[in-house]
Amino acid sequence: MSLGDASKDFGISKRTIERRLADGTISKSQTEVRDGKRYIYLGELIRVFGEPRNRPETDKAGMRATAPTALEVTDGADLIGELRERAERAERLADSERERANRYEQERDELRIKNDELVTRLLPAPASAKRGGWLGRLFVG
Repeated sequence: MSLGDASKDFGISKRTIERRLADGTISKSQTEVRDGKRYIYLGELIRVFGEPRNRPETDKAGMRATAPTALEVTDGADLIGELRERAERAERLADSERERANRYEQERDELRIKNDELVTRLLPAPASAKRGGWLGRLFVG
């Protein structure tokens, strides 16, 4: 539901809705921007402001006389499909992050091994290893 429609249906100003968005009372995850206009899910508006005060006219069967706004009625299959797509994207992202973490761990382990090899090659052998026995220790230095 657009801010203008929400303002009319709920009997509040657009500025009030904007303030509730800014202070986090209305969850930003429950909003959508399309064609430069912000839309808020009807359920979120009802959660925050209660039932709409200026409900649209209904016919004898209880149906709206006017067409519903974009986000008031969604096709359940479309919503489920979109949620599945989002879940698959999140899983793919998690998999790629796991692979990246594994690559970094392998690279770290390889660098540690190379470092140990370099340190071993560059350090001189201990003095006791150069000359053996008690004579070697006696004449060191």
